[in-house]
Amino acid sequence: MAIGPNSGLTDALATIVTTTHEEVALADLTDWQWDELIVFVEGAPASEINAAAGQPIMTGSYNEYLGEKRLLLFMDEGTYVCGVTTYMALLFPLDGTHQFTNAVRVVPVESQTGGWNLRLLEPGDNP
Repeated sequence: MAIGPNSGLTDALATIVTTTHEEVALADLTDWQWDELIVFVEGAPASEINAAAGQPIMTGSYNEYLGEKRLLLFMDEGTYVCGVTTYMALLFPLDGTHQFTNAVRVVPVESQTGGWNLRLLEPGDNP
């Protein structure tokens, strides 16, 4: 399965930022089975992403590095399930974690400029 945008997930994330401003479990926004999420940001090398996926998913226009996007790499029991690219800004825990369980929450956080960002947090983590 190739990586690319997913309008259902992107639309749901956009709704959180623009309308509801409510926390939601990321698993509630997907319609596929997964137990692990690895997030890659702009500039991530294709070799690193392919290694995490366990197969070559960065091909074609993605053959060297991830461009101006975020890649949500969904895994299930160590097997690659889905790779969703998005322009949505995501904030990470202070420890720099980019790997999460399927219990991860999408938490809207108001920015200092009055807009909204999305933070990915595991249960028990604070925004």
